Amino acid sequence: MTTKKTNPFNSMKIPTIASILTPLIVLGVATVVILDGFVSVPAGHVAVIFDRGRGVLERELGEGIHLKIPFWQSAILMNTRLQTYTMSANLSEADMINNTKALQLQSLVNSSESTVRNYALQSNDSNNSIDALTKDGQTVTVDLTVQFQIDGDNASVIYRTIGLNYVDKVVRPAARSITREKVTGFTSKELYNENTRQQMEEEIESTMKANFGSKNVILGDVLIRHIGFSQSYLNAIEEKQIAQQKIEKAEFEKQEAEIRKQKTIIEAEAEAESIRLKGEALASNPEVIQLQFVEKMSPSIKWGIMPDSGLPLLDISQLTQ
Repeated sequence: MTTKKTNPFNSMKIPTIASILTPLIVLGVATVVILDGFVSVPAGHVAVIFDRGRGVLERELGEGIHLKIPFWQSAILMNTRLQTYTMSANLSEADMINNTKALQLQSLVNSSESTVRNYALQSNDSNNSIDALTKDGQTVTVDLTVQFQIDGDNASVIYRTIGLNYVDKVVRPAARSITREKVTGFTSKELYNENTRQQMEEEIESTMKANFGSKNVILGDVLIRHIGFSQSYLNAIEEKQIAQQKIEKAEFEKQEAEIRKQKTIIEAEAEAESIRLKGEALASNPEVIQLQFVEKMSPSIKWGIMPDSGLPLLDISQLTQ
């Protein structure tokens, strides 16, 4: 009787591709679900939760790690740090606007870097100073910087009513409108004065603070970087300054001539007074004339004392020496 040998490998089951991939897929899906259930909020931000069934939830998540319903809820990060927005004819200064908008878009958890960059570039053409009319009808341009931050406690309200683009919807239009309104209260001459600029800056800040507050945006500082005037107005100011300098120069020369005149009069009066006093002195003392005559004689002339009745004899040749 022949014994048949069996191969032990025949009894082993070879795993199929499906049996290998299935647990990997399940593990991957579970990992994605678990990870999507966590929200990490960095410093200087809050997270707003959007629920597919209830909409924007009226609560904000602070810094740290939080839980949410995977795939059913999404988290939107919003920057609560102090931000700077500049409106200027100088693009190197106004580029800060793009940085602010890029930060806003990066608040979206799923925003890509290319999306942020493209949005910033699309907004580049809107960077400009503020054109306004003064009280006396002159056109001026104002370069303005606004510092602000959103109210983190009301971030959900901002997201629901305004969205992430609160710079273009709140900050920019309010800043431009209020600045134009305040410029109309001053003449161009007043705006040329540094103290008046500070007064206008304070008025803009006061009005803008109330406007921003009603939209849950906190205003920091408002800075007037530059006020530009038309070339014709600057030329007029320069001509006026030149004319004023000429007037001041003529006035100075007039005053100087008057001073010289008064000095000459005083010197003449002093000399006349001196002559008068000298005449009175000589009239009352005729011997002084004789003394002065003797003093002015040449030192080589020889002379002596004679009696009153004597006739003085002088060597005429000695008088000419």
